[in-house]
Formats: sequence, C-alpha cells, structure tokens
Amino acid sequence: MLLSRINMRPSAIQRRRNNMQIPFIYGCQQRMGLQTLYQQTFNSNLQNGFNKNRLKNSERVLLSVFKCKEGTNKATAYACSLFCAVVAAIVYSNSIDGDLVHDDLSAISDNPDVTDDAWIFELFRNDFWGMKLTNPESHKSYRPLTTLSFRMNYLVHGVAPRGYHIVNILLHATTTALLVDTAVRCLKSSCIGAFVAGLLFALHPIHTEAVSGIVGRADILASVFFLLSFRIYWRYAENDNKITKNHHRLLSVFYAGVAMLFKEHGLSVVGVSCLLELILKTRSNTRLYFSENTKTVKIRRSLWKSVTCAMAYLSMILPFLVFRIWIMGSELPSFSDQENPAAASPFFLTRFFTWSYLPILNAFLLICPIWLSYDWQLGTVPLVESFLDMRCGISITIYGIVGALAWKLIRKGEPLEIWCLLTMVVPFLPATNLIAPVGFVLAERLLYLPSLGFCLLIGQGFYKIWLQCSWRSIRAILSLSLCLTLVSFAGKTWLRNYDWLSRDSLFRSGLKTFPQNAKMHYNYANLQKDYGHVQIAVFHYKEAIRLWPSYASAHNNLGTLLIDFKAAKYHFESALRKHPKHTNALYNLASLERKSGNTPAAVRLLESCLNIEPFHKESLIMMANILFDKGDFRQVHIVSLFIKEAQRRKGRRHSEITELWNNLSRTVDLPGKNHGSVPNIFQYLNAVYVEGKRIIDQPASGLYQNR
Repeated sequence: MLLSRINMRPSAIQRRRNNMQIPFIYGCQQRMGLQTLYQQTFNSNLQNGFNKNRLKNSERVLLSVFKCKEGTNKATAYACSLFCAVVAAIVYSNSIDGDLVHDDLSAISDNPDVTDDAWIFELFRNDFWGMKLTNPESHKSYRPLTTLSFRMNYLVHGVAPRGYHIVNILLHATTTALLVDTAVRCLKSSCIGAFVAGLLFALHPIHTEAVSGIVGRADILASVFFLLSFRIYWRYAENDNKITKNHHRLLSVFYAGVAMLFKEHGLSVVGVSCLLELILKTRSNTRLYFSENTKTVKIRRSLWKSVTCAMAYLSMILPFLVFRIWIMGSELPSFSDQENPAAASPFFLTRFFTWSYLPILNAFLLICPIWLSYDWQLGTVPLVESFLDMRCGISITIYGIVGALAWKLIRKGEPLEIWCLLTMVVPFLPATNLIAPVGFVLAERLLYLPSLGFCLLIGQGFYKIWLQCSWRSIRAILSLSLCLTLVSFAGKTWLRNYDWLSRDSLFRSGLKTFPQNAKMHYNYANLQKDYGHVQIAVFHYKEAIRLWPSYASAHNNLGTLLIDFKAAKYHFESALRKHPKHTNALYNLASLERKSGNTPAAVRLLESCLNIEPFHKESLIMMANILFDKGDFRQVHIVSLFIKEAQRRKGRRHSEITELWNNLSRTVDLPGKNHGSVPNIFQYLNAVYVEGKRIIDQPASGLYQNR
C-alpha cells in the first residue's frame, strides 16, 4: 500500500470543500497529470454528492469520459496490447529464415550444455557459453534459464535456426503486449500514450540484435519477468490484506530472481520498485493520493517506516546475490584491452571521461538509431583522453539538461514518469562499469530493457503535448511526425533484419558501418578463410593488424595462411608477444617447428600449451604422434587418456580420431618395437572410433588452429 487509507464520510464541511475543489485543480495542473487529477476529483466528489449542475460544459465532457466502466478500460487495454504485439511479430517476420550467426554459434551449436546429452543440471554450474564458472577464462555470465530455453529448442528441432527465431519473435511480441497493459492498468497511462509507446517499442530498430540475434533472448526474457515482477509489486503496494500483501511480495521477489537467471540485470526490477515507492511516499507530503477502486484517500506514513519497508523488501533478494557471487567463485571476470579498452587504460581520467560518454552514446542510439552494428569494440569508440575533447563537453551539457528534467519530473510526482526514468537508468547501471568492468564497449541488445521506459516516456509525452495543443494544425503536425517516425523505424528494422540472416551479410554490414573497427576486418577475414578465399582473408587480417597492432588472434590466423616459413613464424611469435598464453598460437608454432624438423622445440611449445590448457585436444594429438615416432608407447597410452577426456569436454571429431587410430594401429605389425600397452590403446581407440561413427562427420581442423 503506497499510503495508509482512511475512509471518507460525507459531511456538510466536506461537501462545501468539494464544491471548491474544481477551481483548485486548475492551479495544480503543473504538479499533477490532467487525467489523474480529474479522475481523482470526480471520484471523490461523486462519492460525497456534489452538485453536477455547477460544472462547466468542458467539465461535463471530462466527467462523461472518466466515468467509463472498468471493463471498457480493460477491453481497450487488451485491444491495444494485442495490436502492438501483432505489429511486433510482423516487423520481424523476415528474420525467421536467418542462420546462427556471431555469438549464436558459441551459445548454441558449440555449447555442450545445449547440444550434449549431459545431465541437465550441469548447465547450472557453467556460464552462458558452456564453460565452468570457476575457469579463469570464463566471463562469469550466468544465465542458466536462457541456456535451458536453448536446450528445449534443441530437443525439438536440433540446431535448425528457424525454431529459435520463432521463439524470439513470440517473446518480443509478448514483451510489447505486457508493456502496454502494464502502462494502462498499473501506471494509469492513457490508452493513446500506451498505444504509441507499444508501437515505438515494437518497431524500434535498436531491438534487432536482441530479436534477430538468438543470443538476445536473454534480454527479452529478462524484460518479460521484469514487467511481471513489477506488476505483482504494484498489487502488493495497493493491497490492504496483509496475507495477500505478503504473497504478492514473495511472488514479486521470485519473479525478480527468475529474471536474474535469464540475465543479470533482470534483478534491477527490485531497485526500480523500491525507489518508485520511496519517491512517491516522499512526494505525498504535499498532496493526497486518491485510489480509484476504493474511493478512499491514502495518507502517507512516516518516511522512516517507508524506508524500513523498502529495506525489508531489498533484503529478500540477498539470497539471490549471495548465490550469484558464490556460483562464480567470488571472483570478478577479467577482460582484455580489446574487449574493454577504457578499463585497460592506466589513467583514471581517461576511464572516467570515456565511461561518462558511453551512456550518452547509448541514449543517442535510442533517440536516433542510425548507426547499428553487431560489435562496437577495437577502435569503434575512441577513448576520451582529455577534458578538451569535444565529447567531454557534450557529456557535461547533456547530463545537466537530463538531470534538470529528471528533477522536475520527480518533483511533479507522476508514478508513470518516475517509473520510466528509473527503468531507463537502473537496469543500465551494470553496463556503465560502475559496479564492475564489463567485456564490451557498447552492446545494442542491452538497451532492450531500458527502452521500455524510454518508449513509454515518449508515448506519454506525445499524448500530453497533443492534448494541450488547441490548434488543429499543430496536432496534425504532431500526428504526421509520429507516423513518419513509426514508418521509418519499421523500414529500418525490416532492412536490418536482412543483415542478421547470415554471417556474410552481418559481417559486410559491420564493415560498411565501422570500417575503422579491427574486429570487423578480423571476422570478415575468418569468413573468407572458411570460404577458401585466401587472398581476401590475408588482406583483411593485415588490415585488422594495421588498425590494432596488438591483435594477437589476427596475427595467429594470418600466420596459418602464409606459405613463407619466416613470415608465418614471425606472426605466431608476434601473437605470443602480445598474448603469452595464446594456446592456439603455441600449437601452431609447435606445428611449424615440427614440420621444419625441430622436434625438441615443438615438444617444448606443446608442453607450454598443455601447462596452460591440459586438455587442449590438438596439442595432445600432436604429442601422441611425436611419442609414437619415438616409440614411447607407454606415454602414448597416457596421452590417449587425456585425449579421451579432451574429447568428452570439447566434443569429438572422428576424422581426427580416425587419423590417430590408424597411426597407432600400425604399431602392431611393426617389428622391433616394444608393443607394451599397444593392444590396450588399440582396444580403446577402436571403441572411441565406433562411438565417433554415430556423430555427424565434421571436416578435419587441418594443420593450424585459428583464433
């Protein structure tokens, strides 16, 4: 209950006050919304029997509008929600035939938690990409319920992408409908404002990464349960029954915890709800808050009691936070300078200025989404290194303007506007590097949840401006501007969906948008290498190195394409100078040394690789072949056990198993050799080979390992 309630009893004094209430309202229009004020006044006056004949004509019209039945309001809200959901599904219908692209491959097809027959509870101990959370290389992104949804898709239709895309589109439509319904039924928004907000949210191009990219399902599901948790909390705040209130509070916290297990920032709904209640109770010092359903007045309790209730509600999420910290080993993830250049900067002012500028850039993309890209790393956003940088002045100016507007809206005390501000800010805080460094510069899919508040704020603002304009020409201009905006958003989203249909179209769009991004050239080079276009791949690898000289993976992959021994060795060694623990570069250099006849150097490099990653499958296979050439079959048997474990952890390629199996099986017929444990190896490899026959054959990895 936002404010304590006392019953209103008609009396002569109250009736006289009610007769004076209409003129009083016109002086308070700047402090309270028009619709909310008129509705509250008419409810209280009708209850106490004021004289309708004293109303002006305009007031009679308003009375007839606001006396509509509750069922009619619900029907209108449902109709608006359904229409916006249908629009959301239609505008993304051309993404159904898209492939698994970019991060989708790592999260689905290459994720053993999705594709393997392992125990289902294993995914609750691994990160989003299938790696153990205790692994130092893990990014600590813990989203087990999202991974579980991928696994359910996989059990139905395997890795065929159509089913994944259909689920994403349906979830986006569900989020759109929930936003409209929550705005009307909980936040008391006008149907027109909520309808405009729903259309903006359904069509906004910033959502293409979250909807067309399958990995974005985490953000969509977190948004769904964010809204569900808030709706339950609103029921808790308005309910008077203590038993029902406690049930609603527990259910709201439960939904918030579920949202966190879809994506971490889903838990921010608790902060939004508590801050909204505290702000409303603080503002209730100066006015009464009328309840439409009970026709009663709710008067604020003490601020101390409000803070106590909010802290009690916040304390209920502590188990989720403790579990989240415990499951990731009480360690923060570490990121390279490629993933977060500002975090790697040794200068505090550079980090502060850059991180202060990034929210401004995110807000600009919400307002004007003209630059859309699947990746914003490696030179896309240069560091703000000086106070004289123009972006620093822009940031200060915009923060000042936004802060003044936010303060004005908070003082006004409208629940809807305050909720919009909180939803835009609080869920975005983890991405600002204030809590902990993150592994990205900017990610468009992270704006999916904050855009709930942004779109609703724009929709409500449009309705209020339209309502207060008495000139038909201005209203026509506003309506035309809105229609053009919606049409342009729909066209941008429809065209952007084509970029996400395949790796080729996605990487080409990235190069077109940000040619100065080294990772764009690197990803496109990897694609051309897979297609067999060696010269094009070499060109883009060199371009990536020119833009980012310390790009270790680009050096490594370029070395695998060069025929010249010295040039290839130079790039492998350059990769190791930039990244000494680059296991694939160690393996590739060892392969090059073995090919040139320098077996001792190859063994040393393989040992270094296996010290970093004991189950690096390719290194184990090469080590087994070297030991086989030496005739050390007992060591070969030991290495084969490691190979078995590596295959269990990282998947099997029975073409590689076949090669090793053929090499070792020939030892049975070689004279003068100590066969030792060869029969055991033969028996083990035969069993592995038979099992591998059941697996879809994949092309052999070749001499070198990429990335």
